Amino acid sequence: MLASSVGPDVITNPGALVEGGYTPDGVNPDPTSVLFITLDLQISTTVADIATLLFCTSLFAAMLSFHNAVARYFYALGRAGVLPGAFSRTRANGAPFVGSLAQTTIAAIVIAIFALSDSDPVLQLFTWLTNLGALGVILLLALASFSVVGYFSRHQHSETTWTTKIAPGLAGVLLSAVFVIVLSNFNQLITGLPDAPGDARSVILPLILLGGGVVGMAVGAFLKQNRPEVYAGIGEHGEEVGEDVATPVR
Repeated sequence: MLASSVGPDVITNPGALVEGGYTPDGVNPDPTSVLFITLDLQISTTVADIATLLFCTSLFAAMLSFHNAVARYFYALGRAGVLPGAFSRTRANGAPFVGSLAQTTIAAIVIAIFALSDSDPVLQLFTWLTNLGALGVILLLALASFSVVGYFSRHQHSETTWTTKIAPGLAGVLLSAVFVIVLSNFNQLITGLPDAPGDARSVILPLILLGGGVVGMAVGAFLKQNRPEVYAGIGEHGEEVGEDVATPVR
């Protein structure tokens, strides 16, 4: 509907967006603002302001959920002994405050780097890292699908072949194909331009993700070889060091 309203030849053309007034500053094409400018031009400023408010609050909700997920992963790894025990500490209400503080610190450092480099908070910080996060989620889903096949091939079960092998194996193959497609078109995703040429960002950002995965596998291999009791306890339930016992998140 938005593409039809603006025009299919306009919404994919940065120059046409500028000429049509679909830019917040009249100079730089910003695909994220097209919806709100269109609402302002074709409906009313009030509707555009409401949409902008809903957009901002939805971003806050998304960031809060990601923050909580990361904090809980810190907590779970601290409880398992992979990270220092301090990460397993919680408040009386079960909040993993050490993991939350760690995530806050990491986020502040990343934001500071983008701010000091005078990068656009939406077109660069938000767009680059959310697409990188989506790429990571696709990879994790593919690996999880293959792990289902591996798990049931080593353990006795009463499930059907479709459930334990065919369905998860098919999902893993298709998700892997999606991962390759996203990776090969990553520069188009982070720029929003269909004809964007490849550059260093489309290589460096995925390498950060894949590098993190390699480090994780190396740590896992080290723990399995040298601290097997810690390796065996990863993801298992147990009491943490903090003041209460909260339900762990795997």
